[in-house]
Amino acid sequence: MNAILFQYGLKEKHIKSDNNCLFHAIIDQCLQNGIIGWDHISLRNASVKWLFENREKKVNNISLNDLFDLNDNRLQQLLYHSIVWGDSSTLFAMAQILNAKIIIYCSSSNIEEIISLKPYSYTFHIGYYHNIHYVSTTPYPKNNNLL
Repeated sequence: MNAILFQYGLKEKHIKSDNNCLFHAIIDQCLQNGIIGWDHISLRNASVKWLFENREKKVNNISLNDLFDLNDNRLQQLLYHSIVWGDSSTLFAMAQILNAKIIIYCSSSNIEEIISLKPYSYTFHIGYYHNIHYVSTTPYPKNNNLL
């Protein structure tokens, strides 16, 4: 992961492993961008609420419900069980709520982007160890040594 991030001028920032790592990583990105007022619980709740209220919304003629399988049971699990990890549906919802483009650097060398449906104001960079853990990132320090 570090080699992938380094190519993009980023380094990994440790995030707590408590089944809320995706939400913690996004909160860290919010703070780095001056967005305050959120914690991992309020962001999880807002994401699930946004998905519930918008599940019939169409993107490229496909409803979000069909795209992400947003049945009531799944949404209740996301809302009431912090042991359930966030996923692509909650990432999509957070991009909409926070008006952000979220770039996910995967340990498998893939890079994915999730973009707000309206013009976005922020770009977040997070890392993902496939099926294990999300992390935040920070800009890699520039070498200020003069030759």
